[in-house]
Amino acid sequence: MVETIPFDPDNLRKDPLNNYGQNKLASEIYLKEPYQQNGFPATIIMPGQISGPGWTIINPWGNTSMRVFHDIADGKEIALPNFGQEILHHIHGHDVVRVFFKALPTKIRHQVKHSMPKNATIPVTTLPEVAYSV
Repeated sequence: MVETIPFDPDNLRKDPLNNYGQNKLASEIYLKEPYQQNGFPATIIMPGQISGPGWTIINPWGNTSMRVFHDIADGKEIALPNFGQEILHHIHGHDVVRVFFKALPTKIRHQVKHSMPKNATIPVTTLPEVAYSV
């Protein structure tokens, strides 16, 4: 069974943890302010963690090392960062493309599109739980 965590793309509260997140937020604000001031059209697409052919999946440790999966396959115990409280929101590359194509024909206006449904985020603990059960 896969546990999901509700995700609200309309919740604008953001508190970036690192330089990468701060730059993403700065880019979003950079596009939102001209819209709010002058009606400048912008579409922001936030794809989550892209997976599929050619992409190494983000693992429960939050990186692309395959060691965690080897450890699980060998029946070894693994430790998860932040007590396993992080969330993953994987999305297949084809689904990201669909989001881009869906955004194209819309009337150009300010919009933010998340490319995963509200129930698509899973706790980082779920991936190893499923792998251990196989």
